[in-house]
Amino acid sequence: NVGTSMTINSLCFELEEGAAPAPAPVAPVVTVDVPSQTVIAGAAITPVVFTSDSVATFSVTGIEGTGLTYDVAADGKSVTVSGAPTAAGTINISVTATAHELTSAAATSDITVNKAPVAPVVTVDVPSQTVIAGAAITPVVFTSDSVATFSVTGIEGTGLTYDVAADGKSVTVSGAPTAEGAINISVTATAHELTSAAATSDITVNKAPVAPVVTVDVPSQTVIAGAAITPVVFTSDSVATFSVTGIEGTGLTYDVAADGKSVTVSGAPTAEGAINISVTATAHELTSAAATSDITVNKAPVAPVVTVDVPSQTVIAGAAITPVVFTSDSVATFSVTGIEGTGLTYDVAADGKSVTVSGAPTAAGTINISVTATAHELTSDETTSSVIVETPTPVEETEGSQIVWTYENNIVSISGIEASSMKVISFSGNEIVAAKGNAIDVTVAPQQFIVVAVDSKGKTVSKKLSK
Repeated sequence: NVGTSMTINSLCFELEEGAAPAPAPVAPVVTVDVPSQTVIAGAAITPVVFTSDSVATFSVTGIEGTGLTYDVAADGKSVTVSGAPTAAGTINISVTATAHELTSAAATSDITVNKAPVAPVVTVDVPSQTVIAGAAITPVVFTSDSVATFSVTGIEGTGLTYDVAADGKSVTVSGAPTAEGAINISVTATAHELTSAAATSDITVNKAPVAPVVTVDVPSQTVIAGAAITPVVFTSDSVATFSVTGIEGTGLTYDVAADGKSVTVSGAPTAEGAINISVTATAHELTSAAATSDITVNKAPVAPVVTVDVPSQTVIAGAAITPVVFTSDSVATFSVTGIEGTGLTYDVAADGKSVTVSGAPTAAGTINISVTATAHELTSDETTSSVIVETPTPVEETEGSQIVWTYENNIVSISGIEASSMKVISFSGNEIVAAKGNAIDVTVAPQQFIVVAVDSKGKTVSKKLSK
């Protein structure tokens, strides 16, 4: 009906006479500019714009309680979703537009929300250790609770290096420090632009050890069996464990000082012989050269024993005695008594093992010679020799006398007694010559001399003669 009004689908159109009918309405079409994205919880999303091809009323679902909001544009043709998701998960935004009571198909945008990152946490398995210079450390492993990039400081120029594991979750520091001192290793891990607190490991590097040096204060000595030695002290230049050899079964013992730096060997050897003490010191598994002390142990001394070759004799005053030799069985110092003021003297042999008493007694009487010998502070028993000194009885030749002296051609003979020996002495008592029997050659006698004859019974007679 031209020129009349009519209602179509509840819409009122006014038709003018002669005009074409208006097109039928269609549902809006909605498009989205960011169909999907991934963010982390707490971080703002890229705003998502849903656009209708006509003015419409928008319905937005899927963002309730997510931290996202939406805003409709002033022209009524778009709606924008924005904000920061508060929790990890998936957000499925769905938007429809309604116009002319016709609703569009839903346009969607999917947002994957990952957990908000935190800084890595780094732990260390060996927080501290002590080593010696030149020795390998126990490897130190720093472990992150997530894949990270590591920063290692404090090992520059120390001889240590580091190596990152293939999974990117740990780093290992190893090597041998080159010098003594302190090494402070610090490691941080970075992920998602967040850096961990530093984990540390402290290494104390001590000076590389050297073998101890041992010295000895008494390198050698001589003692007698049963007598205490001079204690021998072996000293190390550092605290050490000592090994002492050579004293087993000798009667010697050793004692280590409380400070661990010396050992003393002492005691009394039980038998003669040689004791060779050897001591080493060990520290840091290094052993010193041996220090030694040699002890010569002599047999325990005994008092000397003195013997005499002429235990007794008889002489006449002024005549030389048969020299008396006192002999010790060892080198000794001699004491000679009993000859003072007698005209006798003594002389010690060069080897120190004998003493000889000689000379001519000046007066009649008995001389008791006593000799002792001392060695190692031990003195022998007395050894004696007695000398009986008689006064000769001159017998002058007289008529009818039974004793007759004859002096001819430097030969002096005697008759009237059974002379067993004769001797010539000087007026000072020195013996000049002696002979067996009753005759003697006086060629070597001085101008004036005395001839002494001794019979088998020891009776003596003498005569002064001149050449």
